[in-house]
Amino acid sequence: MMVMTESPPQDRKPVAWVAGGSRGLGYALAGELGRAGYHVVISARTQTDLARAANQLRAAGAEVTTRVHDVRDAAGARDLVQEIESRYGSIETVISVAGVITVGPVPDLAEAYDESLDIMLRGPINVVHAVLPGMRERRRGRIGIVTSIAGVIPVPHLLAYSAAKHGAVGFARGLSEELTGSGITVSTIIPGLMRTGGHWQAGYVGRSEQEYAWFTGLSALPIVAMDASRAARIIAAGVAAGRRKIIFTLPARLGDFVYRLSPVGVGTVVGAAGRLLPRPPDDASGDDQTHDDQAPGFRAAAGLPKVFDRFTALARNAVRRFNNQAGFQ
Repeated sequence: MMVMTESPPQDRKPVAWVAGGSRGLGYALAGELGRAGYHVVISARTQTDLARAANQLRAAGAEVTTRVHDVRDAAGARDLVQEIESRYGSIETVISVAGVITVGPVPDLAEAYDESLDIMLRGPINVVHAVLPGMRERRRGRIGIVTSIAGVIPVPHLLAYSAAKHGAVGFARGLSEELTGSGITVSTIIPGLMRTGGHWQAGYVGRSEQEYAWFTGLSALPIVAMDASRAARIIAAGVAAGRRKIIFTLPARLGDFVYRLSPVGVGTVVGAAGRLLPRPPDDASGDDQTHDDQAPGFRAAAGLPKVFDRFTALARNAVRRFNNQAGFQ
């Protein structure tokens, strides 16, 4: 489904498409690209989020078009690209950001992985293959695929997320090699922990309050987690320069380096850290662990003491700043 309400721009700015641009890092990237002089197309699944994002981005001076699109829809991505390019001009830059996060122990059911794999592995593939024919014909283009340090180093209690991001890293790196010399660059974007407000919309399984507490607590630490606005500046500059690998924060860069030196050693440390995280209810799998039983962050947070809000103020402030405020009080 596509919603078309905007009029074509009078000038022909270069066009950038941010898939997953209504919230979080994608929203921050849309603002950064707008300031860089692009006509920015943001797509996402929810019209309400898109409309709110567009209003805020336009108020900041960006030229923004919105389209409702689910990255899992390959045919819809092709239709979207055809419609954008016929109205606004060639897509010079595309950044695939759309993602979901589920935090908790290993799930019972294989189906629990479907959404993560479909959005964060199949999604970038669908987005890229929608723009690739035109870029090949023009012999130019910039592609950015947002993965994660969890796609390099497995992270406990983020198994579905890590699995999808590992696949996305492989796809982005392989595509970069395939397109060498074509005039098209592919940037594998490997962020560390960021303050995007995404903790508020993530799904928490099992002991949801405890899972929310550790994940959000890390997101609030200024040395460990980077503000999404700063991350967006790094990404936009790196994609524009055609850098093959864009990795940040400092902990992510150090982790990537050490993991290449000693994957077994890092795996031992990560495994030990995982044993400190919340256990499944009754220390056993059961109905609490089914893939349908998730509490979003704004519900998981309700049972925590108010002092936790003060401790995690930086993460909480990011919820509104990056348009993640559904359910926010």
